Amino acid sequence: MLRPSVPVESTDTYTTVADALAAAEEAGGVLSCFSFDDSSEYERSLRHDVDGWRYEVMLHPRGACELVKTSWLDADDQDQAVERLRRALAVYVPKGLRRPGLEAVQRPSTTSVPRIGWAQSLPVAGMQRWKDMCLAEKELPLFDMAPIADGPGGMCEPLPEEPFALFRAHGLAARACAGCAVPVTDRHPHWPGVLVGVENEYGPACDRSRLGASPCSASATSWMPSKPARPGS
Repeated sequence: MLRPSVPVESTDTYTTVADALAAAEEAGGVLSCFSFDDSSEYERSLRHDVDGWRYEVMLHPRGACELVKTSWLDADDQDQAVERLRRALAVYVPKGLRRPGLEAVQRPSTTSVPRIGWAQSLPVAGMQRWKDMCLAEKELPLFDMAPIADGPGGMCEPLPEEPFALFRAHGLAARACAGCAVPVTDRHPHWPGVLVGVENEYGPACDRSRLGASPCSASATSWMPSKPARPGS
C-alpha cells in the first residue's frame, strides 16, 4: 500500500532535521504538523521524552471520530472518559495488526474535544536528512491501520454495532440513533437536550432524512422539520 511521507510543510520550513529539533526545543519539547491523504489524517511530531528525541506519527480514527466525540460529550466525568476512550481504541485495533510500540494516545487538541488516536514513534538519533526520516517512517506498522481508521462511519454511512458495543464495554455511553445508526449525544454545545450528531451543523435531524439530498446545500434551520434522531433500543 502507499505509505505517506514526511509532510512538505516540515521540509519547506526546516531545511534539516536538526533545524526542526532546534525549533521543537524552543517550542517546549514538541513540534507538530498535520497531513491528509485520500483516506487518512495524520499528526506528525518531534517529541522529547526521557529517552531523548523521538519522531511520532499519530493516525486519527476518522471512521469512529463521531463516536469518540459523542461518547466524550455524554460522559459525566470527561477526564475519566478520555482514559476509557484510549483503552477502547487500543482494543479497536484488530489483533492481527497489534504491534509493540503501537498504542492509543491522547495529544493536545485545538478544540475542547480531546484528540485521541493511534501512534507509533521511532528515535531521531542518527537521522540528519528528511530522506532518512521518510525511509524509517515507511517501515512503521501504524500505516497498516489506515483502512481501519478510515471507516466505516462517514457521512450517511452508519457504524456497525460492534464499535458501539466495544465503547459501552469500556464504560462509555456510545449512543446511536435508532433511525440511521449515527452516533448521537444530547450534550452538543449548540443543541443541548436534543439528540444530534456532531460532525455537521444541520441540527437535530436524523441522517436518514438527508439521504438522497445534498446536505451541503441545506442549512440547519431548513432541516428542523425533518424527523429527529432518537435513541436506539
